[in-house]
Amino acid sequence: LLRAAYLAKRGARVTLLVPWLHPSDQRLVFPANVTFGSPSEQEAWIRRWLQDRAQLPPELLGDRLAIRWYASRYHPEKGSG
Repeated sequence: LLRAAYLAKRGARVTLLVPWLHPSDQRLVFPANVTFGSPSEQEAWIRRWLQDRAQLPPELLGDRLAIRWYASRYHPEKGSG
């Protein structure tokens, strides 16, 4: 995420491909019972995190950072999606 954001900040057009997990799988992966009802809800959270924690406000990234999703499942025995 940070690498994609910093490339976008430097002027590159970047598409970040992120796995979309069903909310029941999200409970197994995300901390403190954080879950999202939709990819757009999670994208809003990611962009707020970039602004608040990484100090990369939207105006620095412009429309150069695109976030796209693909359907995925969490496999506990493998520890991955």
